[in-house]
Amino acid sequence: MARRLGHRPEAINRAQHPQQVEIKVPEPNHAHSSHILLVNVSDFQNQFDECINSTYIELATGHHHQQNNTALCQAPDAQQRPEGDNNLLEIIIQGRGGQGAQTAGNLLASAFHAQGLHVQSFASYGGARRGTPVNSHLRVDDRPIRLRCDIERADAILCFDASLLEGRLLATADDNTLIVTNSTRSVAEFASILPGKRVIPIDALSIARQQGLGRIVNSALLGALARAIKAPTLAVLTQTLVDNAPKQHDENIAACTQGYHCAERLLLETTP
Repeated sequence: MARRLGHRPEAINRAQHPQQVEIKVPEPNHAHSSHILLVNVSDFQNQFDECINSTYIELATGHHHQQNNTALCQAPDAQQRPEGDNNLLEIIIQGRGGQGAQTAGNLLASAFHAQGLHVQSFASYGGARRGTPVNSHLRVDDRPIRLRCDIERADAILCFDASLLEGRLLATADDNTLIVTNSTRSVAEFASILPGKRVIPIDALSIARQQGLGRIVNSALLGALARAIKAPTLAVLTQTLVDNAPKQHDENIAACTQGYHCAERLLLETTP
């Protein structure tokens, strides 16, 4: 059940919404684009007016999502990465509608939160149909996150479709950005196609099929990303998959682990 409310946080019944709520924030200049924030209700009262500047919000109880929805609502501050904040990790997950990019973002946020880290997560959509670009942005830090803007330089990119590695997405990558993508191409091929970029291609579709998951590539790609950026731990990530997957637990664990080890091998080839 969803309710459309005004800006007043008093409208929330905390007894009915004891954990978290989802905020869908429309972007004023993009009819089909919005940001999703998952907010701890305990933080909601004091920080809402500082966090959201929108004509309306749509709230849904946490019961409509798997447990451990984790993005924290933080007060806005400087719109650039703070100087000296070397622990801040910024990740972009890019895919097409129906591929599971948003689900992957939610799972990754849950895994980081399970490790006791602060997580900020939001998503945007190119349109309400399958095949249109969808992305999920995550910030992770060991202290509260104050940034309130899109990610301009990503530490890592997880791309469900290598054809999306262009334009605005690729502009967020510098020489140090680790790019994990679902592709059958080799490291050498990507070095030729995208010179100066560190690309780790994972044949996630093949892994998913080997493990009986069909075309569901989330687990394999998340495992590869976790190895590439050395977080979250494989144990925490696989437990998060089990906690959120209604079935095929063993298959998801196997795919995640296989993706993790594939990335481990390929990192040796892409290390400068």
